[in-house]
Amino acid sequence: MGLWIDYGIEDDSTKLAIPTWVWAGLLIVSLAMRVAARLKFPQEKSPLRRTYFGPWYGLYLDDYVLILAVLLALIAMGLILWACELGFGKRTAELMLLNDPDLPYGGGPAVVEMTMLLFFWMQILYNKVMMLTKVSVLLQFIRTFGSAVTKRFRYVCWLMIIIVVGFYTTSVFVVIFTCSPIKSAWIGQCNAQINTTLIWIIRGWVNTGTDAIIVLMPVVNHIMSSRNAGRDRTKKTPLRENIVKYVLIAAGIGVCAVALTRTLMIPKDGFEKDPMWLAIDWCILSVTEDSLCVVTVCLLSLKCAVLQLAPWIIGYSPLSSRRNSDEEILENPGRASSLMWKCQGLCEEKDPYPQLAEDFDGKF
Repeated sequence: MGLWIDYGIEDDSTKLAIPTWVWAGLLIVSLAMRVAARLKFPQEKSPLRRTYFGPWYGLYLDDYVLILAVLLALIAMGLILWACELGFGKRTAELMLLNDPDLPYGGGPAVVEMTMLLFFWMQILYNKVMMLTKVSVLLQFIRTFGSAVTKRFRYVCWLMIIIVVGFYTTSVFVVIFTCSPIKSAWIGQCNAQINTTLIWIIRGWVNTGTDAIIVLMPVVNHIMSSRNAGRDRTKKTPLRENIVKYVLIAAGIGVCAVALTRTLMIPKDGFEKDPMWLAIDWCILSVTEDSLCVVTVCLLSLKCAVLQLAPWIIGYSPLSSRRNSDEEILENPGRASSLMWKCQGLCEEKDPYPQLAEDFDGKF
């Protein structure tokens, strides 16, 4: 039975409609938290950050790109819910036999064609959501990784942006302008001029590959930066920052796992036989992948807020972090004293080691 209308036939639309409602709420909450974190905890200015990244009204370019992605995702979710109200999650053969004026479009071929039209536009919107989300992450990498050590890293980010935008834009135009996708691919009113299944498979593998590359990029950059820093123990990352990074990397790996599962679920013969019935589980993973990706990106902007709350969350104290072990304090008592004055907020008033305090400015 459907969530809104009972067609009197087997209906699996609820499996897709309920997760869509849940993810829509999470998207709104995550985006609101990101915007609030940006406005409440503004990041420090860096001379390497370009003016065209912002901020404008407290938000950066990557924030505005992500806001656009969330808006498109919510529109796509609205189309999903509309399609579920019509024929999605139902067998096409059973819908074609219906002829009831009380049903949407009177049932029959009209409701099937309208459902597949919504499905088509939903796929286009979700492709744009994937593209914009990846671009937002890469723009944030370019903006935040501002040291000279990561100059080549920023070039790689720009190259990835060109590849992502070019591929997703091309794939959409191929489907739209090659033929009439609805009538040829699913309704069968004309000969298909494109292999829809092949496009889905290629798009799925490219999407999974770019997700994996984006997740690995900051890890590789961190390893290279650590090598360039040598054995300077003062450049080690605090424990609390490492925990935040590990959580974000784990979330990124989860996105890659969902993307890979969604790609492997595409049958070899595609969904042409009955897309409204066969693609229901695949669409659940599509909604999950895009939404989880957006939520993970929103978590990136919460890093500053989480680090400031870290003493209450993970019991962090400056002298208990990995960087400030007992051995280091014994080896350099002057540095420990400077850190203690810094944590107590007394550096400006009385700091016996002002140069050391300046070196660690902004680290806490």
